[in-house]
Amino acid sequence: MVIFNLLWGILKDFFQRGYTYHASAVAFSSFLTLNAFVVFLGTILKYVPNKSALESKIYEIFPNISREIVDTVIKSVENLSVETQIVTLLLVIFFIGNFLRTMEIAFAHIAETKPRTIPWINYLFPIIFGFLLLFYGFIDVFFGIFLKVLGNFSLMYPFVVKLFLKLKLLIDYLIFPLGILVFYLLISPVRVTLRVTFAISFILTLLLNPLKGIFTWYSTHFLLKNLVLTPFAGILVFLIWIYTVSLFILLGYRMILLVQSGNKKGKP
Repeated sequence: MVIFNLLWGILKDFFQRGYTYHASAVAFSSFLTLNAFVVFLGTILKYVPNKSALESKIYEIFPNISREIVDTVIKSVENLSVETQIVTLLLVIFFIGNFLRTMEIAFAHIAETKPRTIPWINYLFPIIFGFLLLFYGFIDVFFGIFLKVLGNFSLMYPFVVKLFLKLKLLIDYLIFPLGILVFYLLISPVRVTLRVTFAISFILTLLLNPLKGIFTWYSTHFLLKNLVLTPFAGILVFLIWIYTVSLFILLGYRMILLVQSGNKKGKP
């Protein structure tokens, strides 16, 4: 009954509160930000020790047909000069800060409150994100080096390898829900609890994974066979995917607020 009320509340808000409008605004803002962000991403990848592992995680976000676009853009910006990298960083801070402001306004609309007056964290987010990417790359390299060192100890090696591979698999699987969790915690104009936010972030990851497969199947069986849409199939799926992810993030945020309000009502 609780789950039914939760889903009904989200569905009702979806039509009554104009979530599609805010999802469109977020998707359009993210598309405008995309060029500067990808240039910034390509710049960061130059300094990541094991960038192939990180690139594979980035490609997992998008449907298969759109990965070629992302791959082309990332590889085209790997040889930028230092001056261009500095200018790009400033542009990214500005554009991503504005994009996060758009998302924050949407969150404030959902939470029925006002957004923060001066959202400094929005403009620090790209720098935090860049350091997290570097940290992930160094962690991956550390695992590889550590396993090679342990290879000299034949008695410990099999057990430790299994342990580290399981730990690495856990980190790889949790990186997306943890990313969504950090996003909610930093951008939300109202306080959200860590436990509920992580649970909803994990659910969103579970929902978006099969949905990405549906996007890939649809683009392979329909868009690529359409003579008019085929040249634009990758871009079209890419834009629709951004809109869909934006909508899911907004609905997930509403679910967080509903669960928190339900928990407060349930307390004596």
